[in-house]
Amino acid sequence: MPTAISELWKNSYDAYAKSVSLTLFDEEKHSLSQSEIASDSFLVSNMLKTFRKTGQHFAAFEFLIEYLIRIEHVTPDRILTAYGWVLFDELRIHYNLLINQGDKSDSLPFFGSEPFIPDREEVYKLVKELLQIIIRVKNDYFHTITCLLFGVCVKIEKESSEPDWHFVNSLCNLTSKNYFKDSTKNFHTLVRDGYRDIDGASDSENWHIAKAFACYQTENYKECITVSRNALEIFPKQYSQIQKFFKKMEAKSLIRLGRVKDGIRGFKEICGKKKDWDYHFDLAGELVQIGELDDALFHCYKSLEQVEEMSDMPDVIIYIAGLLKLKGDFDLAFKHFLLAKFELENLDLPLPDHLVNELNLLKVHHGTFFDYNTLKTELSALWTPVKVAKEKKPGSHDEPRMIGKIIRILKNDEKGMDGFLKNEKKETVYFRLRADDELIPVIKDGLIVEFTPDNQTNSKRPGAKKISIAAVQEMPQKPAEIS
Repeated sequence: MPTAISELWKNSYDAYAKSVSLTLFDEEKHSLSQSEIASDSFLVSNMLKTFRKTGQHFAAFEFLIEYLIRIEHVTPDRILTAYGWVLFDELRIHYNLLINQGDKSDSLPFFGSEPFIPDREEVYKLVKELLQIIIRVKNDYFHTITCLLFGVCVKIEKESSEPDWHFVNSLCNLTSKNYFKDSTKNFHTLVRDGYRDIDGASDSENWHIAKAFACYQTENYKECITVSRNALEIFPKQYSQIQKFFKKMEAKSLIRLGRVKDGIRGFKEICGKKKDWDYHFDLAGELVQIGELDDALFHCYKSLEQVEEMSDMPDVIIYIAGLLKLKGDFDLAFKHFLLAKFELENLDLPLPDHLVNELNLLKVHHGTFFDYNTLKTELSALWTPVKVAKEKKPGSHDEPRMIGKIIRILKNDEKGMDGFLKNEKKETVYFRLRADDELIPVIKDGLIVEFTPDNQTNSKRPGAKKISIAAVQEMPQKPAEIS
């Protein structure tokens, strides 16, 4: 190898020196035979490194092809490591292009007339070929490369519009769970109140997450359950979000295998008191699949009550609207579709075509004009009472709750509101609300409410207290439907 190139590589810490070393190689390569270049592991590895550092990944592939350099078990470790970094950077480019919608059309060839630019599937093939070689060798450099290649491949597929989960599953099978370390990664990260050390997921956690999800997506539900249960035993219980993820994957797989009751029970166990809006939303989707629309609505309302990011609200509201339409409550469905439209406009987000279509179809059912604040106040009252309507635990001594329909409002003045409702037994029940009660603006004839029977009232009729709007706007069919 020419001395000038060797010295430049030893000191090529900046892009200019690396670029000059490529120029020198182009000028001096004719002094070496093809076999001399291919057999010099220092020269080959540094050429790959230099191409990578100067952003010419395509030239690294061309270099290997030009000098008939094969990647196989007998290839020196130095070359395998440099080649692994080339593949990793190439995949990062694919990932960035996927996120930013760019292209690689401006690449110029280093050898020949046309640049060699592998597509994603070709790079994946090269990655699997390399991993089959280096994963068998105990080498810290190889371990780092394997973890990085595995991670970036999974990230690409997660962001892809048509993810190839069969590839992810095969990648998991190639690496195996025992290859990755259980220790968490520590990041010195800028947060709201300064820099803080934050624990990130370990390589082992990432493998189990990818494997469980890939098994589920490829309909290998039994294997998904096995992987999830294994992960629940491995990872500490204090990692609550990791635990919840695997419990969710197990529950969803049980449902797909026909063990619906076990799956739904497992799903409900992870919908705790914390901000788990996405788990409630996922559970609602599962309940819809088995026809449990009322329970699905309950968990949608619970999801909406807990959602933190405003940008997530419209999706939940649209889903609620679809459920209400499915139940035949077109009036309430239209109001939710309309509120979703208002929320998207407030966030300066585009309106999905299906939302516009639903509004056009349902507006014939409701001609009343709504402004944003009035509509949100009315519908919010439907969502918040979920706190009262939640399932009672065994042995609970809470007061019994009943369902009723408002049938008549007697008065509504500065002293408050009172009137009558009919309960599930078709009994007429008296109710009264204080003037500062937040329900007064939305109480109207025909509204379905929940209440606690009040046996202390002085009236001859039964009374109602602790009134809230029912999560489901439909009277029970038994013992009889209220007319």
